[in-house]
Amino acid sequence: MCFTRYKHLSCFLGAIFAWNLCLAGTDVFIGGYWEPFYTTQGSFGVRPTLQNYQNHVFDDAGQPYPETNGFLGIDFISRTEGWLVGRNDNSRPTANAYRTTDSGDSWSLRATGINAGDNLQSVSFFDSSKGFIASTNGNLYTTADGGANWTQRATGTDVTLRSVQYVTSTIGYAVGQGGSVFKTIDSGVNWSPQTSTTSSNLNAVYFKDENTGWAVGSGGVVIRTADGGGNWTLGASGVSATLRGVAFNNIGTTGILVGDGVVAQSTDGGATWSEISVAGISGATRLRGVTFNSVDNAKAWFVGDGGIVYKSTDSGSSWSSETSVYSGFDLRAVDVQNAIPEPNCSLIMGSVILCSLLIRRRIT
Repeated sequence: MCFTRYKHLSCFLGAIFAWNLCLAGTDVFIGGYWEPFYTTQGSFGVRPTLQNYQNHVFDDAGQPYPETNGFLGIDFISRTEGWLVGRNDNSRPTANAYRTTDSGDSWSLRATGINAGDNLQSVSFFDSSKGFIASTNGNLYTTADGGANWTQRATGTDVTLRSVQYVTSTIGYAVGQGGSVFKTIDSGVNWSPQTSTTSSNLNAVYFKDENTGWAVGSGGVVIRTADGGGNWTLGASGVSATLRGVAFNNIGTTGILVGDGVVAQSTDGGATWSEISVAGISGATRLRGVTFNSVDNAKAWFVGDGGIVYKSTDSGSSWSSETSVYSGFDLRAVDVQNAIPEPNCSLIMGSVILCSLLIRRRIT
């Protein structure tokens, strides 16, 4: 009986250890201007220092990567696989779209089918194959083969589309200038305009599921939908500055807005917002990107001009500046991935609960 009891206890402790690994191993990926890509290399709870990949390889058919370009959009679907997109100063024969499968150590050009002169604003992938890119001139691009080939899709507009999100295997949203909002229900083949209730420029969109989402933009504008974009309502952000980023935790209760010198937090699903005072952030500071850790809802990051990188461990209530040597660079986008994918972490947590029940049953 003693052996059996210890066996169950070992199972429980092993599952707890594995669960801790879910939360401990986290990489932060950042795209920006002048220097294109940065990442942390963290493991087992050690707080990492941002490292610049000086020796990254951009496979650009012999064309040097011009420093006057920069990356505006980033999306990683794992710790190893991700995409970067950005602007093109017309000195290059191709658009600025790249893919990595080794955490950014090397990058391959993935721009076939994209207009060379387009300044790519945002990228979002549902899985390794299916992705969207939002661009200037009203252009939206879709791929079904991991970016090897892209297809331009009609939107009926010529405004710049600033942000796009692939929400489910078929549904996605894009937002842009003049209050533009577009939705697809067929993996991006067709995009339908929606009535956004605002004419302000929209800079970022975030959906926690296919129905509930937010978009933010100029003048502190926040709009929200709870029915898949059928109706958008204008919310009160509590700020008047231009907003450039929005993110919510994976249950949709706590959200963060960032913009020109402002950080705001919601703890009621975006119904109300409160501005958060952050040391070192002033009205002249443009904050660009924000994200939550998909496993640990308490952790979040935002980035901005001047090499700004901040981290929160309490869902955005307070922030601390991360070590950064990029004071001269503008950081535009940030993404986070964990060592163990979230579904596997859920399985591990299930084993924790099962082992707990076994121990309780054996003891009683």
